[in-house]
Amino acid sequence: KKSIGKPLSSPTSIRSSAPISLYRDSWKLLSAEWLRGGGSILEDLRGDWEALFSSLLRTEPFAHVDWLAAYGAAFEKESIFVALAIRKNGALRAVLPFIEKSSCFRGIPAKTLRSLSGKHSCRFDVVASDHDRCETAFFAWQTLRTDPNWDAIEAVDVPEGANFEELLECAKSDGYLIAKWPTVMSPYLTIPTDGTDPFLNCPPKYKSARNRLKRAQQRLQAKGNVAFEVTTTDGKEAMQRFVALESSGWKGTQGSAIGSTIKTTEFYNRIAESFSRAGFLRIYTLWLNDTPVAMELGLVHGGTYFSPKAAYQEAFSACSPGHLLTRHIIADLAQNGISRYDFLGPRARHKTLWAGEIRPHAHYLIFRPNLAGRLRHVLVHKIAPLLRRAKYALRGDPQALSGRCIPSPSTY
Repeated sequence: KKSIGKPLSSPTSIRSSAPISLYRDSWKLLSAEWLRGGGSILEDLRGDWEALFSSLLRTEPFAHVDWLAAYGAAFEKESIFVALAIRKNGALRAVLPFIEKSSCFRGIPAKTLRSLSGKHSCRFDVVASDHDRCETAFFAWQTLRTDPNWDAIEAVDVPEGANFEELLECAKSDGYLIAKWPTVMSPYLTIPTDGTDPFLNCPPKYKSARNRLKRAQQRLQAKGNVAFEVTTTDGKEAMQRFVALESSGWKGTQGSAIGSTIKTTEFYNRIAESFSRAGFLRIYTLWLNDTPVAMELGLVHGGTYFSPKAAYQEAFSACSPGHLLTRHIIADLAQNGISRYDFLGPRARHKTLWAGEIRPHAHYLIFRPNLAGRLRHVLVHKIAPLLRRAKYALRGDPQALSGRCIPSPSTY
């Protein structure tokens, strides 16, 4: 653990899009603290981190210390954790959690600070105060640029409009090399909460497909008693049912289900346990008699419902159980004053039946402007996009939706 108790001494040498005079006086109040070691460094920050998180007006569960600690414990046990904490008058104002990697970056050796996130993280961002996020990003960058222990900084699946973009602007203005690698385009639905039709903002061109779900529910009801349930506390039993349901289908066959690996199971079990205590957890279930035929693992925070995982019983696919559950969830969210349904992950047909708005994500990279950094930048910024376009030309873009009619709801 290393602390830097004083602000940088010569801010006048910095080229930034923000005027230096805007921050000069406030820099006297800021300090930077490096923490380096195992996953316990997150616990060292827990109390201050939770206080910062609870003060934020715009934040998501993925910025909570429990989410990042669960990810680190499940997938990065052997890694070196690095956290940069920015404080103002001693109070935590921003946290940048990284994993330290010493490996080949696109074939070129590099010491990389990589975001503490991966394919199960949904998205990543700097945890920062709403009121002084520009100021803390500026100060964080000045701290990072003076640290010789990295060649590249990589942030995975950063959403558009994230706090991390402030850090990028500081780095770019300072002459560092920036690369952007577009990743998922996550659909979301804005839900009216004023008592009007909760499906008002769903894509109009798929209205007839959604209307056919009434007949699908009738077919399901002909097989037995149909009921919907939402679990918000003590989600251990519901989580076990979800893992079993997901593993019984194609995800289990392909090895992408939660239950396919011990690490993934550990991660989601920790999330369900900690977020049920925090009051974020929502596990929705569509029952047919005593059998769960569709389930969705969700989190509610800040007026938004987030959906990391969903599963359905493929034997009942003709009755569209997944879509029936989605319709119920939207109505339930509207009734409870939740104004956004964030489907997370890549754009897919079963999501665009309900949600027409998109939030783009990208991997962002920062390279030092030396010879090795310029070579890495050319690889990522110039060559890799050409290879990607060639791949999509041959195999198609998995997130590109053609103009043809969307498949029947029975596909979900």
